[in-house]
Amino acid sequence: MYRSLDNIQEAIKLCLKELRDIALEDQIITEDEQAIITKIEYDFNNLETQVVQVLESDLSEDEFQDLIADFLEDVVENVTQVAMADNHITEDEEKLIDRIRKFVEGMRP
Repeated sequence: MYRSLDNIQEAIKLCLKELRDIALEDQIITEDEQAIITKIEYDFNNLETQVVQVLESDLSEDEFQDLIADFLEDVVENVTQVAMADNHITEDEEKLIDRIRKFVEGMRP
């Protein structure tokens, strides 16, 4: 059985809240942290769009899971590239990336 769009949207919303909370641990969201959050919001919006398309298709559960896993791996890579834009990943950026990795792991079957 497919995960429902509602379940995925709920997980995304929770992850974004947690990312903002992590970024605010030091009471400041830096420009670099905001760039990561903005990229994640963009990628998660694309994920939701892709999930809707996939749920309307005839993909098997395994094909669905593989497609979503591939997309989520790309999200981690995209965020890492954003963090590396200045050739340095700060401790705060690493915390955000780690949380995204945990989200990706949690989305796997």
